[in-house]
Formats: sequence, C-alpha cells, structure tokens
Amino acid sequence: MDNTSYYREPQDENEEENIQIEYSPKFYETAKKLSDHINSLPIGQPENDRLIELILNHVKTAAQETFDQARKHSTKLSEWALSFRST
Repeated sequence: MDNTSYYREPQDENEEENIQIEYSPKFYETAKKLSDHINSLPIGQPENDRLIELILNHVKTAAQETFDQARKHSTKLSEWALSFRST
C-alpha cells in the first residue's frame, strides 16, 4: 500500500493542500497478516479482488475522517490558545 495524501484546505496561499501520511511498520505488519489470511480463503480471484478493494476503501475512509477530525480539533485548540494570548 502506498502512502496516502489527504486533502485539507490551505490556510494561506503558501501552504500546500495535501499532507502525505506515512504508514508505520506496524501498519504494514497487520496488512501482511490480513493479506495472508485473505489469500488462504477458498474464494476466486474476482471475489478476492473485490474484498481487497472494499478493505482499502474502508481504510482510506477511516484515515480521511480521522485526519479531518484531527484538523478540526487542532483548529479549535489553536483558537483556544490564542484566546489566552489576547487577554
């Protein structure tokens, strides 16, 4: 699985709109275990390919939603911290 870029709105014209997510060795370890298990299932290649596609889409959706939530929370935290500086 390749590293994935997640979209976020740039804060100004000098920022990029994508952030590269680097997966850890643990991620690849669990992906290998999942892959090995799927390969051992008594299903044909089309079903195998569809199962992999569904899993990858699920992982990408979960990662994007986690990224979006982290961005939202970091924005709130920044606003909260700035409110102390202005008092």
